[in-house]
Amino acid sequence: MSANWIEDAIARIKETCVQHPRFMGASNQMNLAIHAISMGEVIPLVGPSRWGKTRMLREAIGAHLGARPNAAGRMPVICVEAENAGPSGIFSTKDFMARCLEAIHHPFYGKDVEDLDPAETSSYKPRREQLIHRTPERSLRAAFESALRHRGTEVLVIDEAHHVQYVAGGNEAAARVLDSWKCLANAAGVKLVLSGSYEILDLLLLAPHLVGRQQTIHLPRYRGAEESDIRAWAGVLAHYSQFLRTEASSLIRASQK
Repeated sequence: MSANWIEDAIARIKETCVQHPRFMGASNQMNLAIHAISMGEVIPLVGPSRWGKTRMLREAIGAHLGARPNAAGRMPVICVEAENAGPSGIFSTKDFMARCLEAIHHPFYGKDVEDLDPAETSSYKPRREQLIHRTPERSLRAAFESALRHRGTEVLVIDEAHHVQYVAGGNEAAARVLDSWKCLANAAGVKLVLSGSYEILDLLLLAPHLVGRQQTIHLPRYRGAEESDIRAWAGVLAHYSQFLRTEASSLIRASQK
């Protein structure tokens, strides 16, 4: 070990990834479910916030926020974040549809700034916002549906989908939005993944087209009372302990107290 062992240990830890069995199990479930369901069907992925759902989707099915079309102009997987960015923190369906068009790199409504001439860059965003404002939401939705077919999209991932609960009108309105997403997926012939916290499950029960027609995948917290989780966590500590000047067993014993 080098004299400067702390910097060396930090560098090696940053380069190391040890996946917990719960994470790997949910990832395998997602991979299998994506291949098993039909076009137009829905997979809810639920779990606590900041627990690896987005990363799991990225690794399991290649769902990347900010992805770009391939050389053939295809985008097999589209990932959109459902942000409650409307006035007073409400969820705006029109703003969400604008995000969808941006995510799919629509040539008219969602052109990427990187594709613009440098002289156009500064004026493009305000012009796009004005265009979105003037265009009816129904037209934006139709443009997105057409773009899904044009891009050859097979999977549409809506991340942070629980934010739909903040739409004006409460839970019943949120359920109607979920219903409309299901109809969009069915019309465009794509598989729909809704990733979010547990609130999404209550909303799904209120959406008639979704009741009994989804395969829920759960990415739960690790439980300190379960022996399998304790063993798995001890294995993680043991793996990282090889980079430190301490005995792995002391770290493992500390984790079990």
